[in-house]
Amino acid sequence: MGPAFFGQLVTGPRRKLKYDAAVLFGLNHNTPTTTVRFELEYETN
Repeated sequence: MGPAFFGQLVTGPRRKLKYDAAVLFGLNHNTPTTTVRFELEYETN
């Protein structure tokens, strides 16, 4: 569980940059204490 944000930027005709990021916190001793996740996607059609 933790905060996350998502979005996209239009970089031109039929092109966009999508992103999402999160900081995840472990729920018990079997999971990592903290995980940082970031994804970046460049999309063309």
